[in-house]
Amino acid sequence: MRLTFRLVAMLLVVVLVVIVLDGFLSVIREHNLFLTKMQESAVLLGETTAPLFREVWLNQGPERALGVIHEVNRSEHNITVRWVSFEAQQADRYSPLIAPERFQKAQQDSQKTLVFETKNAEKMVLYMPVDPKDHDLGWLEMSQSYADANAYIHETIIRTLILSLALVLLAGAMHLFFGTYIVGRPLQQLIEHTRRIGRGDFSPMRHDVGTAELAKLSKSLNETSMLLREANEEVRIQNERRVAAIEQLRHSERLATVGRLASGIAHELGTPLNVIAGRAKMIAGGELTPDESVNSSRIIAEQSDRMTTIIRQLLDFARRRKTERAPVDLCGLIKGTVELLRPMARKTRVTLKSDCAPDVPHVSVDQAQLQQALINVIVNGMQAMPGGGDMSVCLSRRETIPADGNIDNGTTKWAAISVIDQGVGIPREHLQTVFDPFFTTKEVGTGTGLGLSITHGIVTEHQGRIEVESAVGEGTTVTILLPLEEEA
Repeated sequence: MRLTFRLVAMLLVVVLVVIVLDGFLSVIREHNLFLTKMQESAVLLGETTAPLFREVWLNQGPERALGVIHEVNRSEHNITVRWVSFEAQQADRYSPLIAPERFQKAQQDSQKTLVFETKNAEKMVLYMPVDPKDHDLGWLEMSQSYADANAYIHETIIRTLILSLALVLLAGAMHLFFGTYIVGRPLQQLIEHTRRIGRGDFSPMRHDVGTAELAKLSKSLNETSMLLREANEEVRIQNERRVAAIEQLRHSERLATVGRLASGIAHELGTPLNVIAGRAKMIAGGELTPDESVNSSRIIAEQSDRMTTIIRQLLDFARRRKTERAPVDLCGLIKGTVELLRPMARKTRVTLKSDCAPDVPHVSVDQAQLQQALINVIVNGMQAMPGGGDMSVCLSRRETIPADGNIDNGTTKWAAISVIDQGVGIPREHLQTVFDPFFTTKEVGTGTGLGLSITHGIVTEHQGRIEVESAVGEGTTVTILLPLEEEA
């Protein structure tokens, strides 16, 4: 509809300009024509009156000649005729309306009829000599008011304005009506169709929309919709395949981590199994008093629960799940992950510690994916500590300021999970490539080079980022930053 209004407005402006210009030219033409007729009437009257006035003047005297002029004025209502002499004084009854100097200057250029306007442009004044050969007989002055001409021009202007307004209103109504039904509604249908395409609805629209040009446009949009539908379907399939491949890769890496944890967990299960077996034999042999049997049964139950917890943690980590985000207590996640990896840490002579700040709120994440990312970082750190040592997993809040200094340009509050090891460190030239797929500095058979790459992908999907600080021989700090929601 806006296009229709703009087209109508532009057309009306053009029509209005043409009508006004035509009216202006018509007014000028009519005005000039009216003045020409006024002058012609005055000349005709002068040519008729002058010979009679001269004849009476010469034969009967000036008084009788002035009577002739009086009779002419009685019969003529639009033109006033006077006999004037440019020799008369200004206040004299026979002095002309035009200053003598203006008359003398005009008379040098012509001996014929002279036409002037009064000083205030109220009248047109025409001078004709009584006797062209003898100017001593004076001049006939014929003056005519512009009132009729002005009234005629005013009437013409009013008529032109009324006609212009009527034509503009009529043309505007017609163009608005036809523009709405022929252009506006079809365009609105095309706009709605493009909006449906934007929302993912690629259903076609009918081709008989508006004029032939708009029908061609709708047909072209339908063809585009079909192409977009095919492309969208192809993209959807490719995305599903990509997501499936990523999930398969993550699951494979998770199973590889399970394999590395298996030996440590097997060792971890050995002690409670020995305790359970010894206590069971003592109960079965009848060597214990009733109270000692009860105590041994309690110890067996505790060790069974301990083994169940270890196995459940391992199975939960290895099991494939759908991506589901929910508010998660990051401190609890860190402690549970540390407990899961503690057997592997003991086997590699690494002491795992966790430290959580109390003011970090829950974060909406996929717990299984985030745990996998954290395990990848911790296991990678263990493998970088062949001689053992201390490793800390810390949780804290962090605020960052954008590079431009404007805190409104991006998230500035984060939950920071830092994994600090005392390993061999990462050379400076490798810091930019540690998250590349299949990049590894480990010996063949000790790593796939996918752990940190998968971790980076998981963190990025959570709108987070990873920072790495390391120096050769001084250890490495890997920090996972997860955005915190705005606090009320």
